[in-house]
Amino acid sequence: MNRTRRLCLGALLTATALLLSWLEHLLPLQLLLPLPGVKLGLANVAVLYALLCLGRVDAWLINGARCLLAGLLFGTPISLAMSLAGGAASTAVSCLLLPLHRREKLSPSGLGVAAAAMHHVGQLSVAAFLTGSAAVLRSYLPVLLLAAVPTGWITGSLTALGLRSLSYERKK
Repeated sequence: MNRTRRLCLGALLTATALLLSWLEHLLPLQLLLPLPGVKLGLANVAVLYALLCLGRVDAWLINGARCLLAGLLFGTPISLAMSLAGGAASTAVSCLLLPLHRREKLSPSGLGVAAAAMHHVGQLSVAAFLTGSAAVLRSYLPVLLLAAVPTGWITGSLTALGLRSLSYERKK
Protein backbone atom coordinates (compact mmCIF):
# COMPACT_ATOMS: atom_id res chain seq x y z
CA MET A 1 0.00 0.00 0.00
CA ASN A 2 1.47 3.36 -0.97
CA ARG A 3 1.96 6.18 1.54
CA THR A 4 -0.93 8.32 0.30
CA ARG A 5 -3.41 5.45 0.44
CA ARG A 6 -2.14 4.44 3.89
CA LEU A 7 -2.45 8.01 5.20
CA CYS A 8 -5.97 8.39 3.80
CA LEU A 9 -7.08 5.06 5.25
CA GLY A 10 -5.59 6.00 8.62
CA ALA A 11 -7.40 9.35 8.60
CA LEU A 12 -10.65 7.68 7.59
CA LEU A 13 -10.32 5.08 10.35
CA THR A 14 -9.52 7.79 12.93
CA ALA A 15 -12.63 9.74 11.89
CA THR A 16 -14.69 6.54 11.95
CA ALA A 17 -13.43 5.65 15.43
CA LEU A 18 -14.27 9.16 16.67
CA LEU A 19 -17.74 9.02 15.09
CA LEU A 20 -18.40 5.62 16.65
CA SER A 21 -17.27 6.94 20.04
CA TRP A 22 -19.64 9.87 19.70
CA LEU A 23 -22.56 7.64 18.64
CA GLU A 24 -21.89 5.32 21.54
CA HIS A 25 -21.79 8.33 23.86
CA LEU A 26 -25.34 9.12 22.69
CA LEU A 27 -26.69 5.55 22.93
CA PRO A 28 -28.60 4.87 26.14
CA LEU A 29 -27.02 1.42 26.66
CA GLN A 30 -27.35 1.95 30.40
CA LEU A 31 -31.13 1.51 30.00
CA LEU A 32 -30.62 -2.02 28.65
CA LEU A 33 -27.67 -2.99 30.80
CA PRO A 34 -27.45 -0.83 33.94
CA LEU A 35 -23.78 -1.47 34.67
CA PRO A 36 -21.48 1.56 34.92
CA GLY A 37 -18.58 1.42 32.49
CA VAL A 38 -20.12 -1.13 30.12
CA LYS A 39 -20.24 0.00 26.51
CA LEU A 40 -20.12 -1.86 23.23
CA GLY A 41 -16.74 -0.37 22.36
CA LEU A 42 -17.70 0.31 18.77
CA ALA A 43 -14.62 2.47 18.15
CA ASN A 44 -12.55 -0.67 18.59
CA VAL A 45 -13.92 -1.89 15.25
CA ALA A 46 -11.91 0.82 13.51
CA VAL A 47 -8.85 0.15 15.68
CA LEU A 48 -8.93 -3.61 15.05
CA TYR A 49 -9.40 -3.00 11.34
CA ALA A 50 -6.38 -0.67 11.39
CA LEU A 51 -4.33 -3.25 13.26
CA LEU A 52 -5.16 -5.99 10.78
CA CYS A 53 -4.83 -3.91 7.62
CA LEU A 54 -2.21 -1.29 8.47
CA GLY A 55 -0.29 -2.66 11.44
CA ARG A 56 0.56 -1.96 15.05
CA VAL A 57 1.84 1.61 14.77
CA ASP A 58 -1.24 2.79 12.91
CA ALA A 59 -3.55 1.07 15.41
CA TRP A 60 -1.78 2.84 18.29
CA LEU A 61 -1.94 6.22 16.54
CA ILE A 62 -5.60 5.85 15.59
CA ASN A 63 -6.69 4.71 19.05
CA GLY A 64 -4.62 7.41 20.76
CA ALA A 65 -6.05 10.13 18.52
CA ARG A 66 -9.57 8.80 19.07
CA CYS A 67 -9.17 8.75 22.86
CA LEU A 68 -7.74 12.26 22.96
CA LEU A 69 -10.27 13.77 20.58
CA ALA A 70 -13.26 12.05 22.20
CA GLY A 71 -12.06 13.06 25.65
CA LEU A 72 -11.58 16.66 24.64
CA LEU A 73 -14.85 16.91 22.69
CA PHE A 74 -17.32 15.15 24.97
CA GLY A 75 -15.50 13.89 28.03
CA THR A 76 -14.09 14.99 31.33
CA PRO A 77 -10.50 14.82 32.57
CA ILE A 78 -11.31 11.61 34.46
CA SER A 79 -13.06 10.00 31.50
CA LEU A 80 -10.10 11.00 29.32
CA ALA A 81 -7.66 9.31 31.71
CA MET A 82 -9.83 6.18 31.84
CA SER A 83 -10.22 6.15 28.06
CA LEU A 84 -6.47 6.51 27.50
CA ALA A 85 -5.68 3.74 29.99
CA GLY A 86 -8.34 1.44 28.56
CA GLY A 87 -7.31 2.23 25.01
CA ALA A 88 -3.65 1.59 25.75
CA ALA A 89 -4.39 -1.71 27.49
CA SER A 90 -6.71 -2.92 24.73
CA THR A 91 -4.33 -1.91 21.94
CA ALA A 92 -1.40 -3.54 23.74
CA VAL A 93 -3.15 -6.89 24.11
CA SER A 94 -4.41 -6.76 20.52
CA CYS A 95 -0.86 -6.15 19.30
CA LEU A 96 0.48 -8.97 21.46
CA LEU A 97 -2.15 -11.38 20.12
CA LEU A 98 -1.73 -10.32 16.49
CA PRO A 99 0.68 -13.19 15.67
CA LEU A 100 -2.02 -15.68 16.72
CA HIS A 101 -4.45 -14.03 14.34
CA ARG A 102 -1.91 -14.12 11.53
CA ARG A 103 -1.42 -17.85 12.09
CA GLU A 104 -5.24 -18.18 12.03
CA LYS A 105 -5.33 -19.35 15.66
CA LEU A 106 -7.40 -16.37 16.83
CA SER A 107 -10.33 -14.73 15.06
CA PRO A 108 -11.15 -11.02 15.02
CA SER A 109 -13.86 -11.87 17.57
CA GLY A 110 -11.22 -13.36 19.86
CA LEU A 111 -9.15 -10.20 19.47
CA GLY A 112 -12.25 -8.15 20.27
CA VAL A 113 -12.97 -10.06 23.48
CA ALA A 114 -9.35 -9.77 24.66
CA ALA A 115 -9.30 -6.06 23.83
CA ALA A 116 -12.59 -5.43 25.64
CA ALA A 117 -11.38 -7.29 28.73
CA MET A 118 -8.13 -5.35 28.85
CA HIS A 119 -9.96 -2.07 28.26
CA HIS A 120 -11.87 -2.72 31.47
CA VAL A 121 -8.65 -3.61 33.31
CA GLY A 122 -7.10 -0.32 32.17
CA GLN A 123 -10.13 1.72 33.18
CA LEU A 124 -10.48 0.12 36.58
CA SER A 125 -6.76 0.57 37.21
CA VAL A 126 -7.27 4.32 36.84
CA ALA A 127 -10.30 4.13 39.14
CA ALA A 128 -8.24 2.22 41.72
CA PHE A 129 -5.47 4.79 41.46
CA LEU A 130 -7.89 7.73 41.84
CA THR A 131 -9.70 6.19 44.80
CA GLY A 132 -6.50 4.90 46.39
CA SER A 133 -8.04 1.46 46.78
CA ALA A 134 -7.82 -1.79 44.88
CA ALA A 135 -11.29 -2.69 46.14
CA VAL A 136 -12.81 -1.44 42.89
CA LEU A 137 -10.71 -4.00 41.00
CA ARG A 138 -11.65 -6.86 43.30
CA SER A 139 -15.34 -6.06 43.38
CA TYR A 140 -16.16 -4.83 39.87
CA LEU A 141 -13.56 -6.37 37.56
CA PRO A 142 -15.27 -9.81 37.44
CA VAL A 143 -18.52 -8.16 36.33
CA LEU A 144 -16.78 -6.13 33.62
CA LEU A 145 -14.79 -9.14 32.41
CA LEU A 146 -18.04 -11.06 31.95
CA ALA A 147 -19.50 -8.11 30.05
CA ALA A 148 -16.39 -8.03 27.84
CA VAL A 149 -17.27 -11.37 26.29
CA PRO A 150 -20.44 -10.33 24.44
CA THR A 151 -19.33 -6.75 23.77
CA GLY A 152 -15.91 -7.83 22.50
CA TRP A 153 -17.47 -10.56 20.41
CA ILE A 154 -19.78 -7.98 18.79
CA THR A 155 -16.94 -5.58 17.95
CA GLY A 156 -14.75 -8.41 16.70
CA SER A 157 -17.58 -9.77 14.57
CA LEU A 158 -18.23 -6.32 13.11
CA THR A 159 -14.51 -6.08 12.32
CA ALA A 160 -14.62 -9.47 10.58
CA LEU A 161 -17.64 -8.32 8.59
CA GLY A 162 -15.77 -5.18 7.57
CA LEU A 163 -12.74 -7.23 6.56
CA ARG A 164 -14.91 -9.45 4.36
CA SER A 165 -16.91 -6.57 2.91
CA LEU A 166 -13.97 -4.31 2.13
CA SER A 167 -10.92 -5.38 0.22
CA TYR A 168 -8.91 -6.76 3.11
CA GLU A 169 -5.19 -6.92 2.50
CA ARG A 170 -3.60 -8.83 5.35
CA LYS A 171 -0.71 -6.87 6.86
CA LYS A 172 2.35 -9.12 6.66
